[in-house]
Amino acid sequence: MAEHTTLRGVLKRKPVVAWAFYDWANSAFATTIMAGFFPVFYGTLSKDHLSKADSQFWFNVTLLAASLVIAVSAPILGAVADRGGSRKRFLVFFASLGILMSAALAWVHAGHWWMGLALYGLGTVGFSGANVFYDSMLVDVAEEEELDVTPADIDIQISTMAAQAGENPRRVRARLQKSGMIENLEAQIRERKAVDIILEHAQFEDVELDLASC
Repeated sequence: MAEHTTLRGVLKRKPVVAWAFYDWANSAFATTIMAGFFPVFYGTLSKDHLSKADSQFWFNVTLLAASLVIAVSAPILGAVADRGGSRKRFLVFFASLGILMSAALAWVHAGHWWMGLALYGLGTVGFSGANVFYDSMLVDVAEEEELDVTPADIDIQISTMAAQAGENPRRVRARLQKSGMIENLEAQIRERKAVDIILEHAQFEDVELDLASC
């Protein structure tokens, strides 16, 4: 006898499964590109071409520009998401922007720090824009009270990100606060809670293994 996991109830709702897989893939941008990979990558690109002060200045300018674009567009995108009719199309557009910009980083060579910043900024806009429509789909997965984010949830997530990047949690928190990405982190936690709720509804059953036919 062997225990075999089935998502019988969940698999009957394809939108929920698609949402869960998107959450799994989407988390890589926040936990890898933003928190770990790009700061180190950018330092390598600019170390022989910019002073430390100039390097930090242009990095902050990029974060500011991306944050302004997000801040200005978020109310408009939120209104579109509330109407619901075009959520999937906008989600695909912004997610594709983030994916393409992240992939394009592979072709950025040493010294092309400005190109790396441009791709990172556009990728951040794509990531954040997609989250507006992605978060609007949470109501299809769980009740609102099940998705509350507490300070302890944020502390745990930041500690996890710091451990993955080999950094001090305070430094990671400061960087997220400075770049205005704490709200994105909260969204990621809500998304993770929603996925946990999906998995809680997984059904387990025993299946017979026909060893004679193996």
